Amino acid sequence: MARKSYSEQEREQIRDKLLIAMLQCIAERGLIHSSIDVLCEKAGISKTFFYRFFSSKEELVLHALLFQQPKLLSYARSLMDNTDLSWRESVKTFLTNCCYGAKTGVAVLSIEDEKEIR
Repeated sequence: MARKSYSEQEREQIRDKLLIAMLQCIAERGLIHSSIDVLCEKAGISKTFFYRFFSSKEELVLHALLFQQPKLLSYARSLMDNTDLSWRESVKTFLTNCCYGAKTGVAVLSIEDEKEIR
């Protein structure tokens, strides 16, 4: 069977799907239970093709966190600009949503981490 050739734009879309899938898996399953097989299934690619983008799951995690960084900064700025919240309330809201915000897409802790904290 012939291998499919992907355009640069399609490769970027697949890479973004992998990054988003990694963030979702971390929030839903935790890092330990986020396998490359699950990530590939979510992105619709083979495991072999995964390695054309990242050398390991750990490298994908690093890039996923860098991918998330602008969203976190934007969220922090929007809270700090909100005059209805005190500085303390803004920080508390930010940290709460980062730790427990899987529903908002901002989460950085896994399910296991959340259970340990509670």
